[in-house]
Amino acid sequence: MTITGATVGGTGHHNGSVTEPPKPDPEVLEHSGRSRQFSAKYKSRILAKYEALPRSARGALVGREGLYSSLISSWRDQRDKGLR
Repeated sequence: MTITGATVGGTGHHNGSVTEPPKPDPEVLEHSGRSRQFSAKYKSRILAKYEALPRSARGALVGREGLYSSLISSWRDQRDKGLR
């Protein structure tokens, strides 16, 4: 809540009115329905970075890139099988 600077009759005295902050818009935006697609070059670069990091820092990389650890696993499988 915020107290407004409204005065009573120009006397400079505050009237004590309180205003509520604007309510956030609860509208949820539509999801495109399509999965993100990653190039082979991007996958390779992220896998190299991921595997070069100590275990304790890998989660930060995944989070920063907005990825899931399961993607890393599937990309590693794809790489090991020679797929792109």
